[in-house]
Amino acid sequence: NPTPAMRLPPATAALAVALALLQLCHCFQPSPGPLAAGLRGGRAASMSKRPLVAPSPGALRSRSGAEVSFGSRRVGRSGVSLAMNMDTAPPAPAVQADRQVWGSAVAVGFKTISEGLEDAAERCKKQLGGAKPDVAFVFISSRYLEGRGGAQPASKSDLKAIIPKVQSLLGVRHVIGCTASGVLGTSEEDGSPEEFEDFKGVSLSAARLPNVSIQPFRLNAKDLPDAMEGKQEEWRTKVKGPPEADKPSFVVLSGQAFSATGELNKLISGLDYAYSSAVKVGGISSGMVPGGVFCSDFEGGCVDSDAVGLCLSGDIEIQPIVAQGCRPVGGLFEVVESKGNQVTMVMEIGKGKDSTPCTPMAALKEVLQGLDEKDVTLAQSALLLGIASNSFKTVTPQEDLGPGDFLIRQVVGVVVKDGAFVIGDLIKPGQRFRFHLRDKEAAVAEAEALFSTYKRSRLEAMMTGKPSNGASGVVMFACNGRGRSLYNEENYDSRMAYLSTGVPVVGMFCNGEIGPIGSETHLHGFTSVFAVFRQASAAKPSAPAPEES
Repeated sequence: NPTPAMRLPPATAALAVALALLQLCHCFQPSPGPLAAGLRGGRAASMSKRPLVAPSPGALRSRSGAEVSFGSRRVGRSGVSLAMNMDTAPPAPAVQADRQVWGSAVAVGFKTISEGLEDAAERCKKQLGGAKPDVAFVFISSRYLEGRGGAQPASKSDLKAIIPKVQSLLGVRHVIGCTASGVLGTSEEDGSPEEFEDFKGVSLSAARLPNVSIQPFRLNAKDLPDAMEGKQEEWRTKVKGPPEADKPSFVVLSGQAFSATGELNKLISGLDYAYSSAVKVGGISSGMVPGGVFCSDFEGGCVDSDAVGLCLSGDIEIQPIVAQGCRPVGGLFEVVESKGNQVTMVMEIGKGKDSTPCTPMAALKEVLQGLDEKDVTLAQSALLLGIASNSFKTVTPQEDLGPGDFLIRQVVGVVVKDGAFVIGDLIKPGQRFRFHLRDKEAAVAEAEALFSTYKRSRLEAMMTGKPSNGASGVVMFACNGRGRSLYNEENYDSRMAYLSTGVPVVGMFCNGEIGPIGSETHLHGFTSVFAVFRQASAAKPSAPAPEES
């Protein structure tokens, strides 16, 4: 029998966590997941119950003009789709002219971006059922920008041609998108979404949004006013937004260079300042080779140093669902002393006279005493701080602060001699936090809880007769550290969204995600933000069928 594992003394365990944290990369995001299993001879099992067929070695060896198998379907590198014959698919049901309708598709394995767009657009049009779309979301795999395996990388002119190509294929005016390390969209087989990380892929979604004002905007660092010093009207003008009373919503995509200079945080703060009650969602482009963001109505093609977005107002609502994939451990603490992003002294809440200020390292030592060996080991690589988004919310009982009340931030370093922690964000005295751990079990439990809440609210609305529309489409912004590298399986987040809403899911894997926690919008890491689109006005009842004579 193996020798039982020895439990480390709390002080030793805390030091082990500190040393492990010191060895962590201090970057905001993890590197993209490992090379997709399909490139090594087959894909991992997905959430789908359909059988997966490993591609033949011969198909994988072919770099041009040969077929490549993914699971039980086939796509062509020559630009000719070898998948199911879409002419045999049932036609999309007729939709009232005043209702939203979405189409979504992901095309994988095509040699060029243009060929992938043609394949995806054909399937989108079938799902739209003849409806003319008003806006299209396009996410292009950054693999097209690489010269891996002797492939010819896509040029700037190829990227610049994306917008006119989509406009021509779909007859749509507004197009927004970016390059990403992974893309996702509706599969060709059963309508459920599929995620493709580190594959050459194109994700395309088109939506008809009747009675919705769509205002694209494009910003660079020189365009941004001071976040809290400029007038609200100045910010509204920059994003072509209406008065706040019109209840607009925003989708924002940022280039990696725009985010790296801190301008994205400034933009998010400015939008919150100008539109405090508006929903803002989005993400940062990703990939080993930076591509950038693009948006119709603007010159310049695909640019990494800009941010683009859509201001949507009128008959539309966006419900954000933010999944951070963590679970709390230990008690609730308050920051006593801090400097910038360094926490030097904390105090546990709820202990009364027994609570005294201590260093974060001492607080961690106490928390580790109550954890099992598995969690102590996990803390060495996945220790996070959940900062309460509202420092004035009731703290007794402790359960009043739920998962949605904490903004998760990485512990990026430790000052060993002082017992202080360095956090991936600014933190002030008086703010409260709990230590958190991230693993597959926590991510699964949180996703299930969030979407159960969503479905419960929809059911309650139907049972009480409260005017409320179901979802029409979902755009998902997932961290490139989630997906297979977190779940050890494919399609988990997107399938959860699809099974809970029943509508097309489209999206990308990001280098940072934008979404709300509490009443403020934040830039997240290791998070999935689901933007659930729906119509604001109630559906009109269908006219009764004429009686038979």
